[in-house]
Amino acid sequence: IMITDTIGFKVSEYEDRYYLFVRRTIGSLDALAIEFSETPVVDTEITIAVTATSDGDPVEGASVAFGGENLGITDSNGEVVHTPGDAGTFTVIASKENYDSASEDVDILTEDEAEEDALDLAMPEVADPDEEMIIRVTSDGDAVEGAMITWDDEEIGETDDAGSLTYSHGETGTYTVTASKSGYLDASEEITVAIPAAKFELDGISLPDEVAEGKSFTIITNVTNVGDIEGMYRAELVVDDGNGTVVGAGSQNVTIVAGDTETVEFTHKIADAGAYTVRIGDKSGEIVVTASESNTALVAVILLILALLGGVGYVLISSAPEGGWTAEKLTEAIKEKLPGKKGL
Repeated sequence: IMITDTIGFKVSEYEDRYYLFVRRTIGSLDALAIEFSETPVVDTEITIAVTATSDGDPVEGASVAFGGENLGITDSNGEVVHTPGDAGTFTVIASKENYDSASEDVDILTEDEAEEDALDLAMPEVADPDEEMIIRVTSDGDAVEGAMITWDDEEIGETDDAGSLTYSHGETGTYTVTASKSGYLDASEEITVAIPAAKFELDGISLPDEVAEGKSFTIITNVTNVGDIEGMYRAELVVDDGNGTVVGAGSQNVTIVAGDTETVEFTHKIADAGAYTVRIGDKSGEIVVTASESNTALVAVILLILALLGGVGYVLISSAPEGGWTAEKLTEAIKEKLPGKKGL
């Protein structure tokens, strides 16, 4: 139950205990994205919209800069308006606390350019070194023959009558590909040439809502290799008590074939009662660790017997831990005091 945005309390399964906790934000809440509502033309008002990448919802209160000029903050619709006075290419930056900033280049057209047809460029986003790729150029859905294609400012050829050019590149990196032709507006896209690699995604995390202190529980996640080749994923279990103590609680290596999913399972126990956050990779879940029952009657009988025995009983009775003895704690203490005894 949340009291404020960051403070709340949890109720145990039997509704006899309450645990106060503080929810902390670790890293960014989300990433920002920038959109333009219309084709930007010089001396014409344009709307710049800022949204959250995860769900596309508008982000209010984001600062927006256009070509180094501060335009103010977005309204409740996530928008600011601007009338550019000059044609050219400008960088628009959106930023807000607890969000990853966004940056987009926008071309402000002259009135003459706005009347020209735009080229559309289609090609893979990622290619292997020396892999043949097809670059296609169209305008309003029609193939454009004779469009010059440049690869990071190096001319690599013109499109054929189908609007296509086949090309391969041997060096890894990210490159800008541009299509241009007289009477048309240029089109540019980025492509990454990279050695095939494994890439992993986690499908949530499963763990119990509540467990007694010192009792083992299981944490499970499914890992999928969405990359191109087989690879090894290292799953690391992290436990955060919400008070600044973050503990690495184990790790596993799992080899996954491209396209396959493997289940990773950890068994762990936490000694002290409280509310904890458990993480594997970018996935997390919360668990409440409850205090163990005191077993008062059993403890009393054991202490009475020890008191009759003398020395050991006196030492244990006079050195009870904070919160009192439990049967489990007392048994461990007796083992320490009487290391040679069996059957405890």
